[in-house]
Amino acid sequence: MLDEAWLDLARGVGPWCGVAVLVSALGYLSAPSHVDTPEKKAYYGSSTLALVHGIFVSILALMAGLENGFWTFTWEPWDYHAMTPATARCIHVFLAFLLTDLVPLFYFRNEWTGTALYIGHHTLSCVAWGDAALNGTCHNVALGLLLCEATSPFINGRYFLSTHGANEPCAWPPLTAHGLRPAAPAPPPPGLKSSPLYLYNGVAMALSFLGLRVLGMGFLGLKLFVVDAATSHAVLGNKTCGS
Repeated sequence: MLDEAWLDLARGVGPWCGVAVLVSALGYLSAPSHVDTPEKKAYYGSSTLALVHGIFVSILALMAGLENGFWTFTWEPWDYHAMTPATARCIHVFLAFLLTDLVPLFYFRNEWTGTALYIGHHTLSCVAWGDAALNGTCHNVALGLLLCEATSPFINGRYFLSTHGANEPCAWPPLTAHGLRPAAPAPPPPGLKSSPLYLYNGVAMALSFLGLRVLGMGFLGLKLFVVDAATSHAVLGNKTCGS
């Protein structure tokens, strides 16, 4: 019989998996006409899911962290057993995204490039965040890392901006009744990839990477492995120890 912790995890993650599948399916169905093969439509749907998830889970993590006082630097050790339903919900949402995204990654692993890295990342992340959920440890660290998902809208926004407009096919007019082809059509508009929005998105992506994935993760690493080394090692090495 399954342990109660596993049942709680399944109950928490399951509904969010349904939401993730729905978002991905809507993205697949709403792909533009020139995204015309199953693997391209699936990539469009997966990118839609990643963009929506990045916005949603980073906001959830920020609010849950503020509610629990996680976003303060102190020389005192953090409580690595601190958790609430809000912090657990953030982890459930993230696990649902990872599990849902693994399906097209496996299915289109031969059509999409770089899938091995993503499959490895998602699998290891499922183990790490699943452990945090099952044992109720390191939710403060998990939420800090989930803030990094706020870079996802800019990463996937770059894909959407380069996909819409710039890659629209330019059809030649049909032949006339005399078998002559009219003058060549005007070149297609430059599309969103040549718009200022594409540049602004790139700047925002770079700045968000610097602030969240470099400085933010650097701060977490400093706190976890240097400032709180003794406490964090005890928690990570013994999941049943007291706070």
